[in-house]
Amino acid sequence: MICCGFGSSRWNDTAADVNKGQDWRPQSGTSGNRAFDEYRVETLRRLEEEHQAFQDFLGQLHAAKDKAEFDRFMAERSNRTQPESQAQS
Repeated sequence: MICCGFGSSRWNDTAADVNKGQDWRPQSGTSGNRAFDEYRVETLRRLEEEHQAFQDFLGQLHAAKDKAEFDRFMAERSNRTQPESQAQS
């Protein structure tokens, strides 16, 4: 008796492919249902666009954070050097 997908079955072939990093989806790229396939293609395209927009947003967010940190550093540095230069005058 074979339990939990162990043994010589399609389950093991699929699990072995996944473990090797191979794609688990059907090789034909179609489900056989044209309406679903069109929906899937459109949904994946939209998700890719949203992903790219989110990555762009994260890039802008990191740039803004870096700029704020740099501006704060420069302000602190400027505040430390002003009393010293005034004392030397």
